[in-house]
Order: sequence, then structure tokens, then C-alpha cells
Amino acid sequence: MVTHSDDSLATRASLLEQLKDWRQQTAWRDFDHSYAPLLRNVARKAGLSECEADEVVQEVLIAVAKKIGEFEHAGRRGSFRSWLFQQARWRTADQFRKRRTGAAGIEEGDPKDPGGGTNRGLTVGSSSDATPHGFEKIWDDEWYGWVRHLALSRVKGHVSTRQFQLFDLHFLQGMSVREAAATAGSTMAAVYMASSRVRRLYEAELKTVAASDGVPPEAKEAN
Repeated sequence: MVTHSDDSLATRASLLEQLKDWRQQTAWRDFDHSYAPLLRNVARKAGLSECEADEVVQEVLIAVAKKIGEFEHAGRRGSFRSWLFQQARWRTADQFRKRRTGAAGIEEGDPKDPGGGTNRGLTVGSSSDATPHGFEKIWDDEWYGWVRHLALSRVKGHVSTRQFQLFDLHFLQGMSVREAAATAGSTMAAVYMASSRVRRLYEAELKTVAASDGVPPEAKEAN
């Protein structure tokens, strides 16, 4: 049976505490492995180049390293997610500002933002999708997709390859029980049983995330 203590998908208060200690290299590697792809995808979909997106990832990770000692999770749902969103938005805006100014991204007279840089998040690009409203949608879409990906990856470790295949065909790809059975060369009963079991594990993982980092109910859907 899947447990949901130190293995929950979203960032846990225990991991945040570990990140406050630079000696916890395993925690930092886990954080980078989990969150760097999310941050990079958000930056790219906001309109940045590959190189610019990598800069965003590095700047956000540096900001996390500098600020994590001040962060208090205190069991507040969604608190870290919201905090990380602001960091990503500011750093993405920095890259668009660098494009426009051709400078290092710093101008005299800019007010300081809470993330330790300058407040360049009023507009992060020229298109409507690069405004703060558009950026928030990009972030939400990527966050929920990232959560689903992590949930599925974790569930794979608790079921057989065959069970996950049947679940994938029926639940994720939307085939009927009959179609999934024919495609996999299995029986309808096997498809039904595997899909039911794996789906319960999958939904349990998503509920864990919802309880810890404030993922809304719609993120519990597979599509």
C-alpha cells in the first residue's frame, strides 16, 4: 500500500526544513530534479528561449537558496507554491527586461521586490499571454501537469508494468474496457481490475498533493 508521509509529491514542510541546511545535499538534489523541469517549461511557454529559460531556473534556485531560511510553511496549503510562483514570475520578467534594454537587467531607480531583485513583473512580454494574468495561467497549467506526471511516475513504482499498461490504455488514453483488452491481448476483467486498482493509487497521490500544497480539485482529473 502507498504511504503518504515523507513521500508526498508536492514539497513537504520536512523537505523545506532540510533545504535550510546546506549540508543536506540529497534534499537539494531532489529539489532541483523535481522543480527545475517545471520552472524551465513555464519560462519557455512564457516566450523565453532555451538559454533564457535556463537562466530563470538558475536564478529561481539561487533565490530559493537565499530565502528558504526565512520561509515558514506552517501547514498553510499552497503557501510554498505561491511563493515559488512569485519567484518564477520575477525572474521571467527579468529576462524580458534584458531583451528590451540590452543591459544586465538592472536599472537605477527600480523599487526592490520581495524576492531580492527588482520589481519587473508588471509586464513580462509583449503578447497577451506574457502579461501577469497570462503568466499565471501558464504556471497553473504547468503545475497541474507536473503534479499529474509525478503522481503517475510514483504510482508506476507500486504496480506491475502490465497493470500500468492496462490502466494507461483504459483510463489515460480513454479506450473502452473492450478496446483496451483487445489492444493489450488481455481480458476485460483484467483491464477492469487493473484500472480500478491503479486509479485508486493515482487519486490517492493527487489527494496527498491537494492536502499539502493546495492543488485544486480539478487537478485530480487525468485530463
